[in-house]
Amino acid sequence: MLGFTFITDSKLSMYREKAIKSENLAKEIEEMQDKAASYKERLSELKSDIASKDKEILSVGKDLSESKEKIDALKENQKKLIKQMFEGGVSATVQLEDWKKSLEIKELDRTLLALTVDKIYIYENKQIKIHIRYQDMIEKMKVIRRFYAEHRTECRKEVE
Repeated sequence: MLGFTFITDSKLSMYREKAIKSENLAKEIEEMQDKAASYKERLSELKSDIASKDKEILSVGKDLSESKEKIDALKENQKKLIKQMFEGGVSATVQLEDWKKSLEIKELDRTLLALTVDKIYIYENKQIKIHIRYQDMIEKMKVIRRFYAEHRTECRKEVE
């Protein structure tokens, strides 16, 4: 005797529904696996992008650090220059005051001589040559003054 069991229509219908549900679940699982693979791929791309951005940020940070060091060095140089200019200005002011006092020459004293004369050459033939201090600057100022006077005259002609 064979043990056959007859499946009734209601049982068959129930098995069909379970099979359809299983197929549907299998499709959903497959779709979810595809989505998961897509998400993993996108995540990998994002990680790569983040890594490259990190490198860029480090590079920019390094550049900024180097720029800051250069700026700090320039600031220090500027401070030194300002200090030198100030000290030179104070020195020049003192010197100008001494010159101003000595403009009313009544006699040639040591201060006036030191302020105005750079070198004195005395030759065997009793010739004396005096090199005046700042003579080259005085000549330059004369040239600038002449140029300015000519230029100013030309500018007036253009305006009129």
